[in-house]
Amino acid sequence: DTPDPAPAIINADDPTLRQFKPRRPIRCAARDTDADWLVHRAESSLRGERLEITGPPTPGNTPRFNARVSLFGPHNAINTTQALAAAWEILAAAGVEPETRRKRLADALTLIHPPRGRLEPIHTDDDDIAVFVDFAHTHDALERALQAVRQTMPARAALVAVFGCGGQRDRTKRPRMGHAAATIADRVIITSDNPRTESPAGIVDEILAGIPPERRSCAEVLIDRDHAIRTAIEQADPGDVVVIAGKGHETEQILPDGRGGTITRRFIDQNAARAALARRRARSGVAVP
Repeated sequence: DTPDPAPAIINADDPTLRQFKPRRPIRCAARDTDADWLVHRAESSLRGERLEITGPPTPGNTPRFNARVSLFGPHNAINTTQALAAAWEILAAAGVEPETRRKRLADALTLIHPPRGRLEPIHTDDDDIAVFVDFAHTHDALERALQAVRQTMPARAALVAVFGCGGQRDRTKRPRMGHAAATIADRVIITSDNPRTESPAGIVDEILAGIPPERRSCAEVLIDRDHAIRTAIEQADPGDVVVIAGKGHETEQILPDGRGGTITRRFIDQNAARAALARRRARSGVAVP
């Protein structure tokens, strides 16, 4: 007998996947109600989401999950659903009964936390603002991250984006990232990412070129990344949200040495943000742990 083909877990809401014809598709979606797995975002906040996920019917058992996860945004809802679908298939292939599968995976959903540098929360319950670090370093990724936050944050709060672009990489994305940030965020601080041998100021100029003239006043340039992060956090009003994008999990910054080469310094966005938050708490009279 020919073995069953391996399942292909796909996002049925993504129109670009229609060109693919896997032999055994497992379709996950938030909008396509004919999908095998369907997710509904029942509640959403900066702390996470409550997801209602329904899987494909099986004899006497349709898998249903009502889970709170420490992720937010529509992209994370579909990512969670696809991971759940994949785990369901793996357990099924191992011969695990449907109800046992459901119980195990329901427990597993409660253990989900943001990966390091992927809309990773840096703030604590003692902070009066929210700060996230994200790896977004293309205009599509930056747009998705900022939109996920914008759709979830309090209505009267301001969204502050801190980002730069890497040197010796695709230059065409620089103005597109500037446009995305200035269109979605209330305030933008443009800084250095990993400029490598390029001029940090030159990279910033190419980012600024993409910002619409009517939004130029919302953008500030602070090339030193530590200064940019510190300024964003210190100047935020209570309730505001700061997204520091571009480096995510990275622990180093690659800078020009002034002689045509580069130097590498240890720099971690999370550490810079935590230090700035600690100073902010100290100024407000909140005890620093």
